[in-house]
This record gives sequence, C-alpha cells and structure tokens, in this order.
Amino acid sequence: MRKLLFILCLFISSSCFAQIRIVAHTGKAGNGNTLTTTAINDVGASIEFVQIAQYDGVTFGTLTDNLGNTWTQLRLDRVFSVVINYVYYCINPTTSSSHTFTYTKTGSFCAANVIALGNTPTSSPIDQQAGTFLASGTSFQPGSITPGQNNEIIIASIVTGNTGGAVSINSAFTVSDAVAFGAGVNQGAVMAYLIQTSAAAVNPALTWASSASAAGSQFSVKWTSNNGAGFFDIIY
Repeated sequence: MRKLLFILCLFISSSCFAQIRIVAHTGKAGNGNTLTTTAINDVGASIEFVQIAQYDGVTFGTLTDNLGNTWTQLRLDRVFSVVINYVYYCINPTTSSSHTFTYTKTGSFCAANVIALGNTPTSSPIDQQAGTFLASGTSFQPGSITPGQNNEIIIASIVTGNTGGAVSINSAFTVSDAVAFGAGVNQGAVMAYLIQTSAAAVNPALTWASSASAAGSQFSVKWTSNNGAGFFDIIY
C-alpha cells in the first residue's frame, strides 16, 4: 500500500507542474488623445505585454499604469504616415486585483490591448519575433517564426487603419482582444495567441472585408516548466 501511494504521489507531482497561462487581458479604444483600460486582476502574472496602436503622424506618447511598472519597447512596426503598432513589456510586474493601463498622446487616435501571462521565466523570456507592414489589402501575415522550445506561447499583435471591418485569424490562434477601428477616433487593434505543444513554424493570416493598411508582429514567449506546486509541495 505504501509503495502504491508513493507511485501515485509521484504521478500527481509530475502532472501538477503548471503550464503557461493567460492570467488576464483587456482592450480599449482611445478618444483621439488618451485612453485608460478597464481594471484587470493580474495577480500571478510573470510578464505582461501592452500593444499601442496609433496614427503614425505623431511620435510615441506616455505609457503608464496605476502600479508604477516600467515598460520596455519590444516592437515597432509601421505603415509610414498611416498607422504604427508598438508592443511594450514588463517582466515580473507589480500586479493587483485592479490594474489599469493609461496611454496619452495628443492626435494619436490610439487603441490598446493588454495581455498578462503566468509561468514564464523572469530571465530572457522572449524567444523569437518577426514583424512587417501592409500598405493596403485585406490579408496580412506578420512573418514566420519557429519557437525554440515546446510549450511556448505565440502572440500576434496587429494594428489596422481605415475601416477594414472585423478581423479574423487562422492557424488556431485565439483572439484575446480586438478593438474595432473608429473613424476619427482610434485605430483598430488585435491581439491573439497560440500555445504550441510542439514547436513548429507558424505565420498566421489575418483577414478583413475591405482594403485597409496594417502593421504588426508576432513573438514567442518561453515556458517555465518547473513552475507550480507538486503533491509533496502541498503536503509538506
């Protein structure tokens, strides 16, 4: 009986290691000059990404949050003088049950999407990345990447200009948030993700109904395989 219990405990322990997960996400349209997202509960996040979509006729404004985190630029992809897509990140952020994000820039016609992840490493968590732009069309691919490890999450971040309509994405990606284009108010912004059990090349296609400009990227984030409590961690 004792041997059987020991084997059962080992099985439970090995199966309880936490996989990469989506802790929280949100999206928000601006009013032409600024925005503040709705509050999210991101307790447990080990890395967070903020996408800022804006008009490319002005420079980047000010990105802050109500917890005083520091944000580092990961991506800048643009259609010159039309739209620009920024991605910022924060490793091991201060989190709370009511975390908000604010972006301010006059004339930016901005939108934002936020995604918070758990069970990612706090040292060099970002793996592969690619990005490009589309001057005009109804389909966009950010560029192929192949994650360096199994179980990574791939995040696609795309901004659309003009009223192209609702955006869909293939390759088994899930849209976490999508902010619709608002004429004279904000750019369109889409953030989507895919968790790959086995690492493989991927280059999703985003499509919409009528011709529009677009710019964006995709990037992969590593998984911390030894995060999470096993059975022995729980009982001792």
